[in-house]
Amino acid sequence: MLNLPISNTTEPIEGLSLDNANGIYIPDALEPLQIERIIQSSLLALTPHIEGHQIKHYGWYENHPLNSPSPLKLKANPIPIWLECVGERLNEWMKINQIVLHYCKDLSSTDHSSTDHESLLYPLPWDWHFDSRTNYGERIAIIALSPTRIECKRSQTFDWTLNTGEGLILQHKFRFSGLHRILGNHFIVSRQVRINNQN
Repeated sequence: MLNLPISNTTEPIEGLSLDNANGIYIPDALEPLQIERIIQSSLLALTPHIEGHQIKHYGWYENHPLNSPSPLKLKANPIPIWLECVGERLNEWMKINQIVLHYCKDLSSTDHSSTDHESLLYPLPWDWHFDSRTNYGERIAIIALSPTRIECKRSQTFDWTLNTGEGLILQHKFRFSGLHRILGNHFIVSRQVRINNQN
C-alpha cells in the first residue's frame, strides 16, 4: 500500500481558494481496485479528548456539519476537512461538509456488548454489516483514534490494522457488497452523510 501524508495547510493547490481555512487534507490517490493508506503527519490534528478540538468522539454516532455550530459546544471553531481527488472520476478538491463520529470498543476489550444504543439507525461498527448507500458517499476515509482493525469479507477476507492517526480509504465494493467491521476508536469522513435526527 502507498503511504501518503496528511498535512495541515491552507494552500493545497496553487491558486485554489479554500476560504482561508486551516484544515485536514486527505490525499485520495485511489486507482481502480486499490485501497490506499494515508498516514497523518501531525498526530495533534486527530488526537482525541483535546479540549476545544473538533475531532472528538463523545458517544454513539454523533454527526454534525463542519460548517455549522457544533452541538458538542466545543470552544474552538470547527476544522474543515478537505479531500483531494486526483483520479479520473474526480479532479478537483471537494469540501467535506459532514463527518460521522463512531465510537467502537478498543481492540484490547473483549466485551463488545451494546448498552443504551438499541435505537441507533446505523449498524454497530464492530458487528459484521453492510453500509447503506443513503448513509455515506461511494468512498469513505476511516481515521483511527486508537489502534484499529478493519476486516472485510467478500470472496476472501481482507484486513488492515491502523495505528492512531492513520487512515484508510475504503471503496464501495468493500462496503456495499461485502460484509465488514471496524474494531477500534475511529471516525469516518464521507462526502455524503445522512444526518441522524436522534436526540
